[in-house]
Amino acid sequence: MKILPALLCALLLAAGGCAGLRPDASAPEQNAAPAAQERLDAFMAKRATPGPAALEGSLRFGTTGDTRRVTWLIWGNNADALRFDVQAGMGTLLAAAALKDGRLSLYLPDENRLIQGEDAPDGLLRRAGLDMPLSLKELYSVIQGDFSALLLNPYIRAAETTDEGGIRLKLRSDSPQMPALTLELDARNLPVRWTIPASWDVELRNGPDGLPDKLDAVKKDRMSGETYRVVLLIKNRTEKEAFSERELSLQVPADARMSSAARSTEAAPTAFQTRALAR
Repeated sequence: MKILPALLCALLLAAGGCAGLRPDASAPEQNAAPAAQERLDAFMAKRATPGPAALEGSLRFGTTGDTRRVTWLIWGNNADALRFDVQAGMGTLLAAAALKDGRLSLYLPDENRLIQGEDAPDGLLRRAGLDMPLSLKELYSVIQGDFSALLLNPYIRAAETTDEGGIRLKLRSDSPQMPALTLELDARNLPVRWTIPASWDVELRNGPDGLPDKLDAVKKDRMSGETYRVVLLIKNRTEKEAFSERELSLQVPADARMSSAARSTEAAPTAFQTRALAR
């Protein structure tokens, strides 16, 4: 006789019982899953891995009332093999970096110093005076329209629609550097904003080709209340033939001082603040 237990459970459920049949409150929200998941899947699927390319633009950064401006160039065969130069004016090199096999080498001409370490947000570039919300690999991927380096196996915790057909997704990711963030997509399913809890708030502007042409990031210091801002403009994007190993290698003088970011206790260099053009 299975009718009686089923009837009893129904009565208990109406009274708040049968707790074992309730959905797990800790599980990702499923009520918005089908439509939201389709949007996320489509967004991730159309992000082809960037090939050989060279990009350039300008970068404004700093705290309120003390911002600086530099120009930048980034080139490589893919997001794992890159070169990155930062300049103040024509031909004045502030920093040069090379990424290979997950390791970043950063050369600072003013100090004739080479620092090597992990490619991570707020890592070596921050030591040089340039705080960024992305690692070099993530930066190249994102401005080339590929979020796979930023979002590793993302899943939706919550979703809500925004004005004009957009959607805001609260995500969890396997990325060790960015396990949680909120991603906003517009009606074209292009990324327009992402927010990292207690850290960066980043807005993206997309050009006619559907690729980002502006990244505007803000981070507020919770202790001092001071706001730091980075505005990166992509002014030129050119597809290239494969770069040679020499074109991607970092040319460093033989007498350069070397240090490891992991063990260095030296104060952060200030070349960016002292030589970058004031705005």
